Amino acid sequence: MHFRTILLSTTALIFAVLAQAKPHDDYRDEILATMPATHPRLFITSGILERMKMDAREKPLIRDGVNRLYEIVEGYPDVINEETYKTAFYGHDKFGDPAARAAFAFLLSGKQAYANKGIAILEVAAQWYSWRYAEGKPVGWTSFSRVSALCAYDWLYSQMTPEQRVTIGKELIAHIKQSQDHQWIVESGLQNKGEGTNRPTSSFYGTAMLPWYAGIVFYSDGLDDAFALRMLDKGLKDYMTMLSHRNEMAGDDGGGANSSPGYSFGDAVVTEWYFFYTWRAITGRNIAEEFPGIGLLPHWVLYAAIVGADGQLYEHGTGGSWHYSNKLTMNLRYLAQYKNFFPDSPCGKIVDYFIYRSEEFRDNAHVYASPLWRHKGYLPLYLFFYNYSKAADYKYDRHFFEKLPRACLFENLGQTYMNSGWEPGSTYAMFTCGAKSGSHKQHDENHFVIYKGGFLALDSGSRSASGYKDWLDDMWHDSNYYCRSVAHNMVTIRMEGEKWQGWPDPEYAVANNAGTYKTTGGIVRAFETNRHYTYVAGDSTACYRPEKARKVLRQFVYIMPDLFVIYDTVESVTPEQVKTWLLHSQNEPQVNGDTFSFDENRGRLFCRTFLPRKWKRETIGGAGKEFWVDGKNYPLGNTRLEEIKEKGIKPIWGNWRVELRAEEPTAKVTFLNLIQVGMADKLGKMVESSYVRDGEREGVKVTHDGVEYTVLFDTEDAPRGSIKATSDATELFANELTKRIQEEAAF
Repeated sequence: MHFRTILLSTTALIFAVLAQAKPHDDYRDEILATMPATHPRLFITSGILERMKMDAREKPLIRDGVNRLYEIVEGYPDVINEETYKTAFYGHDKFGDPAARAAFAFLLSGKQAYANKGIAILEVAAQWYSWRYAEGKPVGWTSFSRVSALCAYDWLYSQMTPEQRVTIGKELIAHIKQSQDHQWIVESGLQNKGEGTNRPTSSFYGTAMLPWYAGIVFYSDGLDDAFALRMLDKGLKDYMTMLSHRNEMAGDDGGGANSSPGYSFGDAVVTEWYFFYTWRAITGRNIAEEFPGIGLLPHWVLYAAIVGADGQLYEHGTGGSWHYSNKLTMNLRYLAQYKNFFPDSPCGKIVDYFIYRSEEFRDNAHVYASPLWRHKGYLPLYLFFYNYSKAADYKYDRHFFEKLPRACLFENLGQTYMNSGWEPGSTYAMFTCGAKSGSHKQHDENHFVIYKGGFLALDSGSRSASGYKDWLDDMWHDSNYYCRSVAHNMVTIRMEGEKWQGWPDPEYAVANNAGTYKTTGGIVRAFETNRHYTYVAGDSTACYRPEKARKVLRQFVYIMPDLFVIYDTVESVTPEQVKTWLLHSQNEPQVNGDTFSFDENRGRLFCRTFLPRKWKRETIGGAGKEFWVDGKNYPLGNTRLEEIKEKGIKPIWGNWRVELRAEEPTAKVTFLNLIQVGMADKLGKMVESSYVRDGEREGVKVTHDGVEYTVLFDTEDAPRGSIKATSDATELFANELTKRIQEEAAF
């Protein structure tokens, strides 16, 4: 604990100095003072372009990529419509990215045919955007391809006739103006059809990101200078809001736009890279260094990562996860460019580790092929921006990783990650409480996930399939199960007649899931970690309606490497409001008296119940009851189920759950459960354990690997307790469980 406090003092001082963002006017003055009077100026200036041409001649991987770019552009059909360009790009917009690629090919080669092709595609793109809106159809959930269209306009500016500049430019401006009417997008139904907006405190890859790029491209060009200046100012303000928000959410430990790695480590970070590159191209300055918390994202992703039994990387399945496999997708674009913006960060070692673990980086030619993938957010510019340590040269820094704590509380994200190591046989757990942001947050405060050889205590259900032909079918599953407390490992309190808000319409939320009505509001009351155990106490009372909950407190003790003691103190307003303790599993639990168990993949979990003294237990699940709520099953829509079947996907979305409650109605109930996990081929039975009482404290005594642990919790003054370990009559340690938050900072 103390060595981390010392590190904190130095790290926090640096962060405090660097994180003081300038006033908006200073940033605006800087960008206006350095804005090039000529084009190109979006991502590229004339000086940058000359260096790119040199790299294309001298560096084989880049040269091969550029030649491939030429081949792709030469293969674009001369007849330009949705049918002829249906394979040019994945997504609705088939034109923005091909136009940018043709334009970039022209900049590098000077070949007029590429410029002509780019202008022709751009003309169609500009008209197509307006047509989509006029027809009540979305352009896309993200706006990366529209940024590409703006790139094409900027990069081909010198090659367009004055008439083309006016015609295409005004079409693009008209669309961008309409795209900024977010209220219209929502009320017209476009958002539900797949038109993303995404405010600055969210993922920010929808239409809200467009003003900055439009402002740069059209600045002082005479088409609509007032509009361009407004967009530049608005875009800058929104980007500063986004960066400041993410910097604050990251704090001194790291984190992303929200608590879901699939989002925060996915397209959300691309919006940061885009801004950093455009700022640097114009000003020559690396503005990323003014937001150091953003550079700590890899630290959070490391703790959120699971090295699976197969050696591949997984995540815990929190937030907006599909739960198809829970694989942690390495963001190639992010890892390959991280060192451009945070070259001196200790997180560089984590980035190198992820590169080493990622199959995509085994072949450098594969990496350099990615800028030409037909996916959103992949610019051909990346050919020249990739800057990473090659996987073949990686040397594992064991000392660096062994120094890292076995657990880390990411306070702003409301996540406590803990593990016994970063090896295939290690144990991993996540405890959720204290989130400051509701973005992609579910009703899961005080929920936990445990992985050992497989997903044992898991996050269940699957997210809605936005963008699919009948995705609204999934809303019954989403609104009644997936996002609700009943789909998580927590305690529910049933109050008759309670209602919830459905999305996108209230009509979808019909089941009484008995859970929380707010996704945020939980408070971490205590946290500490050391080489023996991790302890966290979460108070989620405020997340439940006050008409039913007086107290919901969970104390969670992880004894390394494989034991968990969970103590829940729950008090409802009336005895009739039934309190239910939930534990979800992929496969059917096997019940044996006070103990039940289940396997998943190579892992096994045992759970023994000590409290309440008189309990009743129910196992729910199996075909037709996988997502059972309030007397009814809420499966996904048929489109999703058919697709999953056709692709042979075996989702990890939890087909079963165990429900535990007091036998008789009571306002106050205490749940005390011991969980042991291990590899199924080695863990044949659960360890010996017993309930113990010592004055005003109660808990568990358990012997594991020759060590006797006694974990006690105060029955009157929670959260409070103690933990003691002895071996052969020798006391190894005896500690009071902390009532404070242990100070932490990355590195």
